[in-house]
Amino acid sequence: MSEQIETLCGRSVEVAEPSELAWLWETCASCNESAHLLVASES
Repeated sequence: MSEQIETLCGRSVEVAEPSELAWLWETCASCNESAHLLVASES
């Protein structure tokens, strides 16, 4: 069962098996930068 998700940069991608480990997937540079900003804002 696949699922559509929206990435941090706004792209929509289809994932085969969504899981709690989705943050380990490869990301584009924009998503990677956004993820670092989110983590920094939470600490």
